[in-house]
Amino acid sequence: MREVAASADATAKEQRRVASLVRRIADQREREIPWSSIIEKGTLTSSVELLGRGAHRLRTGASRVRRVAARGLLNEGLTTRQVGRRFGVSHQRISALLSSNPGDDR
Repeated sequence: MREVAASADATAKEQRRVASLVRRIADQREREIPWSSIIEKGTLTSSVELLGRGAHRLRTGASRVRRVAARGLLNEGLTTRQVGRRFGVSHQRISALLSSNPGDDR
């Protein structure tokens, strides 16, 4: 879980950088700088790459937290159906979640 928290912190820092880059793009567009010049400078590409990396990290972290919590609830005696109800998904989705990465999440 601490790894997920560290990943969320890194993502938040990157997203602040993205916000700054996108503001710079907006400023350039307001000054009527052509898209071709903006893209050549790499600002747009950097922004898109950072957004993609952050989205991937957040999806991975969310899955890991759900998997850890689901395992914890099962260890506490809940059934996959009960866990699914708590998460708002089917028991099949819980089973798939738990089998998708059987590693030792903590």
